[in-house]
Amino acid sequence: MKHLKQICVALMLVLSYNLFAQKTQATVEAEFDTLFNYQFESLKEQHGKKVLIDQSHNTIYSLSYGKQTAREMLRIMGADGYNVNFTDENLDSNKLNETSPDLLIIHGVPNDQIVLNNGGKTEILYKSPIKDQEVIDIATYVYNGGSLMLYLSHFPGGSGALPLLEAFSVKFRDGYASHPDSPGHNGDRCSHFIMTPTNGMMNMKHPVFANAKSETFYQIL
Repeated sequence: MKHLKQICVALMLVLSYNLFAQKTQATVEAEFDTLFNYQFESLKEQHGKKVLIDQSHNTIYSLSYGKQTAREMLRIMGADGYNVNFTDENLDSNKLNETSPDLLIIHGVPNDQIVLNNGGKTEILYKSPIKDQEVIDIATYVYNGGSLMLYLSHFPGGSGALPLLEAFSVKFRDGYASHPDSPGHNGDRCSHFIMTPTNGMMNMKHPVFANAKSETFYQIL
């Protein structure tokens, strides 16, 4: 996170929980790891960066326990000197100009589900919770040097971000990964893949692990 002026649109397949849209709200099944505590060299004396986190567009932070699911990320940002704020308001130019964040985080955006009754037949219309003007203003914010970190879950937890992805020419197909050797939670079709150095699914030579100092971090792998 040292280079917050770089455009960062990160699409992350969140395999630790299942996110399902229920009309205008999402339900999450999560397993909280309250023991993990990553140790790192703080940058607290080197910057005063501001982070704005969206909790209005059906994101995980709109739920009462949403912040707990990202407990370690929030702790690290606080320890690293970032000024973290949450917002329930629209992410339009007024809000972005008012807060002037160095980094905007949008975490999980399921579609709104609008129930339509058509001649006795019930149909569901899926609609992004992100307004057209917000898409324009977020794209303008990034174009002018702001940074966006966008986390999307597997189907159906990421479809609501499609208009925003299209604004950045990012192609997106909603779905999930499934394999019989890695069953999902309670038999769900979305598999839970445990990534470790021993099973070859984690590259410990990647720069992201270069400064890892926590013994607990390596023990859990």
